[in-house]
Amino acid sequence: MVKRPSVMMGAALWLAASCVVGAAEVVPNEIMMPGTQPEDNVNFESPDRCDNCHGGYDEARVYSNEPAYGWRGSAMGNAGRDPIFWATLAIAEQDFDGVGDLCIRCHSAGGWYAGRSTPTDGSGLQAADDDGIDCDTCHKSTNPDNSEHVGIMNPPFVANDGLEGYYGSGMLSIWGSADKLGPYDNADARHQ
Repeated sequence: MVKRPSVMMGAALWLAASCVVGAAEVVPNEIMMPGTQPEDNVNFESPDRCDNCHGGYDEARVYSNEPAYGWRGSAMGNAGRDPIFWATLAIAEQDFDGVGDLCIRCHSAGGWYAGRSTPTDGSGLQAADDDGIDCDTCHKSTNPDNSEHVGIMNPPFVANDGLEGYYGSGMLSIWGSADKLGPYDNADARHQ
């Protein structure tokens, strides 16, 4: 008769294996990308504050046009809560120690810009960091060539050579002001 290991034994083995692998405390140079970096004085507001005006006005919620309602159900809003993301991050960290920082940069933008992406397995993130691509990620993004609003980019992480902006996955240049950016130049909003 073959005995199967108990669930507790399996959990203990998993815990022991995960402790051996560990996560990077310092992001490898191969992973670092141009643009605004962690702790570059970027203040992201919680999407809960956005709901005050950008949600809750369409009580029927039938084909709702509320930005908050659409975002909360979207892949962007759930990017930090996605179990497939977390499983993939764990596997990626086993293959290349430190690569998780690249993933967290988008899947927990607020946590990444606040400097909580190390250890690179996501264990340094806070509960509120699971908002994924939140409102401020987009509404504070600027052109990396600084043609409109000047973003926060410090050498050696400048995403342009003074002539041309280099666009790419995760290479965001974030505007340091409290105002939100968007398609309307006549908005009179009371942000922050």
